[in-house]
Amino acid sequence: MFYFMSPIPIVIARRVAGDVDSTSTACKELALFFTTGIVVSAFGLPIVLANVGAVSDVPDERIVVLLLLLMRDTVAHAVVMHITSKV
Repeated sequence: MFYFMSPIPIVIARRVAGDVDSTSTACKELALFFTTGIVVSAFGLPIVLANVGAVSDVPDERIVVLLLLLMRDTVAHAVVMHITSKV
């Protein structure tokens, strides 16, 4: 869900404000703020779920699952932002 939501504010800001690289508009800054919130939430949700034990009952498995989820989030958001930067 977060992977699909993260590029939406940036794409909307580009459509509204145009693709001007020399100046930073308030619209683009607001879009980056919302995108940052979405990405931070994507990293925070697995941490919270692992902390409350929703992922696994075994503590060692929780750590492994949490690390795998954080690596997946890193790769997925890097790919999404790379694709979005070309649009």
